[in-house]
Amino acid sequence: MKFDEKTGDKIPESRSDEVKLSLDQLYDLQKESKGLMDRDFETNVLLKDIDVSLGLITDMLGVLVNKIVGNVFSQDEKKKQ
Repeated sequence: MKFDEKTGDKIPESRSDEVKLSLDQLYDLQKESKGLMDRDFETNVLLKDIDVSLGLITDMLGVLVNKIVGNVFSQDEKKKQ
């Protein structure tokens, strides 16, 4: 995770960083509201985290599929030689 030099804010570099930042914001809001935060707002934040997590899972599955396909093609080329 990077930090903005001017403001000191955290800048996410990956999807997991986005999830961490979002959860940190949710915890900060819970502290500020002293447990009186609207449940709908909390649900929306958690749904956003789930959406980002699904994107992270999609990225990981894409990498795995690319590796599997790459291995299959390289093995086929070896058999032809």
